[in-house]
Amino acid sequence: MESPFGEAGPHVSVAITAWNEAVRLPPSLERALPYLERCGDPYEVVVNDDGSTDTTAEVVREFMGRYPGRVRLVQSTGNQGKGAGIRRAVLASRGQYVLFSDADFSTPIEELPQLLAALERGYDVAIGSAFSPMAPTCAPCRNRSTGGYSGRCSTASPTR
Repeated sequence: MESPFGEAGPHVSVAITAWNEAVRLPPSLERALPYLERCGDPYEVVVNDDGSTDTTAEVVREFMGRYPGRVRLVQSTGNQGKGAGIRRAVLASRGQYVLFSDADFSTPIEELPQLLAALERGYDVAIGSAFSPMAPTCAPCRNRSTGGYSGRCSTASPTR
């Protein structure tokens, strides 16, 4: 299948790892995919099925049919754990920027513009948190120029 992105690739990849998420994943994708379409930038959603024993892979394939070239499925041979699943989904991503999310999008996809804005200003990492009042751009971030870490964050101006 020819890529819908041309040679440039997607602007953003949304990487999701899922283990037995056949029930939780559809509402999340029903919300995220139309939102990403409306944003207008090239995107992809990469779902790693981490050895699910339910119909998670079939759910993803349904969305692949509805959003050809925009949704991709990678699969583990067995359950390897969340860390390995995240790694697999992120490594399969082709976007200039990669957003990782749990299958339930506990940090709403609508926060994506704020996260991307921080990255486009030169920050290496932007983290959204459903638990932090400073979400979505609060994180101890690694500074590219000094290699040091900062420990304070602000929603209005993430620390470098």
